[in-house]
Amino acid sequence: MSQKTAAAVFLLAVIVSGCVSRPAVPAKQIPVGEPPPAGLLFIGVSAVLSSREASIRLALEEAARRVAIYHSVAGEFTSNQNIGSGALDFSQETRASIQYDDGYKRFVDSLIFDPETDIRTINNSIFVYVRYAAPVPPDIPYPVSLSEGSAMPAWALNPPAIPGYIVGIGYAGRRAAHRDTVNISYENAVYSALRNVSSSIEGSASNSRDSGIRYNSSAGGMIRTAGTLEGFYALDFWVDPSTQAVWTLAVAKPGGD
Repeated sequence: MSQKTAAAVFLLAVIVSGCVSRPAVPAKQIPVGEPPPAGLLFIGVSAVLSSREASIRLALEEAARRVAIYHSVAGEFTSNQNIGSGALDFSQETRASIQYDDGYKRFVDSLIFDPETDIRTINNSIFVYVRYAAPVPPDIPYPVSLSEGSAMPAWALNPPAIPGYIVGIGYAGRRAAHRDTVNISYENAVYSALRNVSSSIEGSASNSRDSGIRYNSSAGGMIRTAGTLEGFYALDFWVDPSTQAVWTLAVAKPGGD
């Protein structure tokens, strides 16, 4: 396991130019005419790089990273806040990290996609939709999707209760690169799910008087979330068309010790 601070889609075609063959992206393609494979759908995302092949390769690696997180992810989120009696006596510090299998690139070989239908370019980012051979949970009433339209989906404002699962809602305001916005929203959904597993709040307060007659007071609080998740799976993404902020709906189960 290695620490990551923090991601979705799939694909790639082998490019042959003249007699020189370029390295193929190691992902399986669906033969034309065959039905789509069963399994979980993951979405990997990449910025548009100098070559389309490089962009797709990076998106595949991002999808593989999400497969690793699906198997197991540990995370910690700590926020400290202090407020004093002075107008400028305020401070806040936040630290967050997630850990997962750092050998996630090996999952790229297990990803399956259709090069004709499973690549999309949105907001100067390339999304690849891949299938990974894992059982599809039978009791989740939401199909995996990338929501479109101007109306915010109901789940963003009112997180659904899904029996047997922890629900996480991730949000990220617009970043310079749309890929970063998507990935930060995804990772914030991890922290959201962890908060529903284990979270603690600590508070403190103090009062004092200086050498004169002025009283000083301060109050502080710390929120800490830490735990492990298994089966973390993003069900839906929604991009606000006006702000380009991204919301993520995900489910998970508490991890073992």
